Amino acid sequence: MKNTEQEELVAEMGAAYLCYLTGIQSATIDNSAAYINSWIGKFKEDKKMLLTASSMAQKAVDYILEHRTEPDGLASLQRFGELAKAD
Repeated sequence: MKNTEQEELVAEMGAAYLCYLTGIQSATIDNSAAYINSWIGKFKEDKKMLLTASSMAQKAVDYILEHRTEPDGLASLQRFGELAKAD
């Protein structure tokens, strides 16, 4: 897998994790699922790819959550998710 492809997959998985945590998954889940589903063939070729990408995505999400600027950053993100659902 090329580095750019791996970065795109990790970013998409990380975005899906963050959307789930914030409660805005309904707005993006179909697009994320379709994109990640397009990788199934490559997952079959490389059995470690899914685990590696999901592990990297989780590390990125952890980093983002650990370095948020507000003390209640996740709560703020969840409130943002509620606002996004209202639109």
